[in-house]
Amino acid sequence: MTHRDDGSNGEHDEADPAEGAGTPGDADFGAVPPPGVPPEPEPWPTEQMPIPVVAAGPGGTPPDGRSNATNWLLGGVLAALIVIIGVLLLTRGGDDSAIDATTSTIAEDTTTTAEETTTTVAETTTTVEDTTTTVEETTTTSEETTTTTEPATTTTVVTASSAEAAFLGWINGIAAGDSATAFGFMTPESQDAAGGLDGFEGLMTELQEGFGAWANAQNTSVYTTVVPQLDRQSVVAIVGDVTQEGTETTSAASLPVRGEGNGPFLVMPFLRGDLVEFVAPEEADPPATFAANGTFEGVVPVAAATWFLVDDQEPIVAASAPAGDTARVTAQLADPLDPGLHVVTVFYVDQSIYHTDSVVFSSG
Repeated sequence: MTHRDDGSNGEHDEADPAEGAGTPGDADFGAVPPPGVPPEPEPWPTEQMPIPVVAAGPGGTPPDGRSNATNWLLGGVLAALIVIIGVLLLTRGGDDSAIDATTSTIAEDTTTTAEETTTTVAETTTTVEDTTTTVEETTTTSEETTTTTEPATTTTVVTASSAEAAFLGWINGIAAGDSATAFGFMTPESQDAAGGLDGFEGLMTELQEGFGAWANAQNTSVYTTVVPQLDRQSVVAIVGDVTQEGTETTSAASLPVRGEGNGPFLVMPFLRGDLVEFVAPEEADPPATFAANGTFEGVVPVAAATWFLVDDQEPIVAASAPAGDTARVTAQLADPLDPGLHVVTVFYVDQSIYHTDSVVFSSG
């Protein structure tokens, strides 16, 4: 057996009997062919041989002949691989950042597009509201057109051959709610004083509760007195039991009536003044008792021409005693009155005022 010097102080290792046949020994590594003679090739083992652990020789040189330079080269290659792997990892990380940046940009663009779309919808809504306003204006124009085309109310032409016929025709027209007919029974001055037909229609409710109630009165008597001092001027009075505003009373009502030239008679209901006071007889319900030959007395405007009219007797011109802006007027009957109910009317004229006021009394 050949021994090799391995730096172990001349000691020799003995062969291990446990090693099996076919395992190369130390002599296999120490056989060196003579110079100039190439070694014979050995056959390739069919079984995998264990890789022996070779210890470094003296000076750090492995026994297989590799130098330190070779080891450094292998280390450099390994370092280069590590650097390349690091660069690849860094490059991949940068790509992720780029992807993130691209994703952010796409999200911002998408948000901007959504906001712009929302703004467009809001503008469309505003346009719809403007269209609605235009429709409302069109409706208003249509209503104005309808108002303009309303027909006007006309006045009924009437003919009264007497003062009493004009008086009763006016009352019946009011009671029936026929404003056009009642308006036709009035003098032009009275029509103007009522505010025309429109103004008269606005007074119809009040007139129906007043004069209109006489159309259904009971136990009535109508008296017509002509005033000779005035052209075709008369006074018509009605007395009886009448229900007004739910209360029945025995009372009287009167109006001045004028003949228009040679034409019909017309009533003068809205040319009234103020009768300051009817002193005797007093107005009462039931009617007050008045002396058969008593003196009638009242207070009227100071400049008025005044008459007392009793039933259908001749009118009595009143005596006047001025007292400031008013005058006390009186009249004495020539003949005593018969017992029973009577009506006395004060009629005065003051420029354009034609006023009547009547009181029912009982003669005793």
